[in-house]
Amino acid sequence: MPVAKPSLEQLYKYYDVLNDEKVAQPEKVKAYTSIIEGCKGDEKVKRMSSQLMVKHFKDFPDLQEKCFMSLLDLCEEDDVNIRRQALHDLPMLCKTESKYVSKVTNIFSQLLCTEDTTELRIVNIGMSDLFRSDYKECLSGMFSHFQETDDQDEAAVVIREETLKFLANKLKTMSASEMTSEMEELILDNINKILGSKSKTDKKAVTTSTSNEEFSLLIEIMSSLKSLSNLLGRQKIIEMITHHNQTEFTVKPFNPLKSPEAVDAIIARCQQTSKLLSKNVHAHSLSVSMLDKVFAKILDIPEKAASTKEESNRLRILKSISDLIGKSFYATTIPTDHKQEEWVSRLKAIHKVLLAYLPKITDGEIEQNGKQGENGKGVEFDVNFSIIECVLVTYYSTLKFNPEFLNDEALMKEFKPRLSLLSRKTQAYAQEISSELTAAKADKSKTDEVTVLTQAKLMCENINFIVREFFKKTILCQTQMTLSFTGGKEESKSIPEIYSEPAEKRARLSGNNTKRSGGSFQGRGRARGKRFFNRW
Repeated sequence: MPVAKPSLEQLYKYYDVLNDEKVAQPEKVKAYTSIIEGCKGDEKVKRMSSQLMVKHFKDFPDLQEKCFMSLLDLCEEDDVNIRRQALHDLPMLCKTESKYVSKVTNIFSQLLCTEDTTELRIVNIGMSDLFRSDYKECLSGMFSHFQETDDQDEAAVVIREETLKFLANKLKTMSASEMTSEMEELILDNINKILGSKSKTDKKAVTTSTSNEEFSLLIEIMSSLKSLSNLLGRQKIIEMITHHNQTEFTVKPFNPLKSPEAVDAIIARCQQTSKLLSKNVHAHSLSVSMLDKVFAKILDIPEKAASTKEESNRLRILKSISDLIGKSFYATTIPTDHKQEEWVSRLKAIHKVLLAYLPKITDGEIEQNGKQGENGKGVEFDVNFSIIECVLVTYYSTLKFNPEFLNDEALMKEFKPRLSLLSRKTQAYAQEISSELTAAKADKSKTDEVTVLTQAKLMCENINFIVREFFKKTILCQTQMTLSFTGGKEESKSIPEIYSEPAEKRARLSGNNTKRSGGSFQGRGRARGKRFFNRW
């Protein structure tokens, strides 16, 4: 026989029944069942039912699942006050029944994407309380979003990103005593599974395809762990990135034409790795992989951009790879299993890319040789200095493993004259930059311009330094290059590109990075009966 919906006055009576020690248990069960039915009443009844269900949740184990699902129904109500009450009460169930921590965390992780600031605050407080009371089950609920998810589902990707942001921020606020070694090990084990590292107990672990935002957050989380904060720890993180990269290349070989989003993934891996490098921490295997799998296809990456305000994908990926290789190869000792023929092949690939960008010597150039005019005026800067800097730094850093490569007379016959022409054009451009920089420094309102021009000046210095090195009989490759785009005060600003068409708009797997409102998720809506989060 169905239980009738109670009124507000009846709820108070049922509550008195539950608190009366003289009342028999069967009567209390009926009273509690009626309180659960209150979740189908009006606004005030629903809010009161939510509070009363939680207070006596532990006393009725046979009705706990029904109570839990009724609270979830309230979390999907159109009325914002009902939703907020249910969200406030839901974590309180976990104080007596820890088996619900994982499920509540899973639900709350999905609600981290809400645009309602009050709801978001309630969710954040609730998740923090759950993490503090039972971090194991809480982490289980968070990382459950990475199991069997649809990588093309934009909503699922955003949920995972917001969940990782919460965890990253939570770890930052924890004291050394709160973050135990057991907690770190559990976090690291879950990240291992996401990045495709197999453990002895989980031989079927596979890589979960991650967005660039997710990948960066995973590395940020690992970097915040005490156990990975030293040199060995940073090297371990790099090894995990390398393994993830190799797995990704195996599953989906780099093809910038068929999957343009792969460009952003490569850039994310290179940039996150570069942050971890030092003279004692290298990424040799990852750097070699980038040379073999990506740099060899660099000319296949579209050079034109959607707008003149953005960098081309080709330049973006060259920047990230050259920075990685420049830092990593400088910190790498030549391995004992060094194979010269492999490095010759890599250097030939770099040489081919450089030739595609070096200025060609025309009859006009021969006639004007050495006659550019005062301060380089009259020189045509038909050179993409930005890309040439990246390729030259990659070339110079890689020569460390085969410095005799440039002793080939046939190779240098065309190469040296074009290098000389590049040097002249670079010097002329540097003179113009110096003049503009002097003028900009005199104007206090042009601080941004000073930063950009300073980077451009460093770019010219890098190019000329490497060109001079290439003309030496013996190249030692012992200097660590500071690329111009990493040496300025504001790394986000790009230096002027001469003869360069900047970039196609980056396609994020999850679209833009804004939070999502109710209707954005699969099946999500405020209409009664619709689910706006996934259940079991």
